[in-house]
Amino acid sequence: MALSKSFQKGQIVLACQMCEEESKIKWKCLLCNFLMCDKCKKIHQKVKSTEEHKIVDLKNIALEQRQLEHIHDFNNIKCDRHSGKICCLFCTKCEEVVCPLCITNAHNTHNMIEISEGFKNSLEVLRDLHDSTVENLTKLTTKRVTLQSLKTEVKARYSEEKQGILHQEKVLNELVHEQSEKLLNKLDARLNKMTISMQADENHTNEEYKAIELRKQNFPGCYRLKQCTKGL
Repeated sequence: MALSKSFQKGQIVLACQMCEEESKIKWKCLLCNFLMCDKCKKIHQKVKSTEEHKIVDLKNIALEQRQLEHIHDFNNIKCDRHSGKICCLFCTKCEEVVCPLCITNAHNTHNMIEISEGFKNSLEVLRDLHDSTVENLTKLTTKRVTLQSLKTEVKARYSEEKQGILHQEKVLNELVHEQSEKLLNKLDARLNKMTISMQADENHTNEEYKAIELRKQNFPGCYRLKQCTKGL
């Protein structure tokens, strides 16, 4: 592998392919083909969609790759359509392994490549799809966190503004009550003053009325008038 040789020669210093910051690379995901640092390895393992991925130490990468090559035996794949036939090529148009009869019957004009190469290409497609999925999940996770933070901020702002309005209402109510008390006190004072004045006038009027009534009764002709009209 060219990548392994570059590490062995020490000609290129690569950064972690996930965080792109840490240069101390110690791990590789064989499915994603990602080189990772210790921190990103832990993150990669926690992603639910990568539970079945195999992450190995770079020291053991050569052994692991040989084991994978041994596991993927492309020389004994049985054809699903033709009993007893072994698949020998990979059809790039239909994206499936085919046996000689398949090629003759349905794939004779299609482009064919080695099964190992088709496997490699398919794996690359899956890796790209996985990378895109992980990237989208990361973006969506970030968006969810941002929206949650915004939601929390909006609620906090709403609560703060509501408390401000209620406080202002309380202050205004207190001012209105205080002003009403002042106006009522002034009104009471004015009423008391008018009542006292009117009572004084009433008392004076009553005294004058009694005095006049008394003088009327004491007029000189009043006695004779009473005697004359007594027998009537």
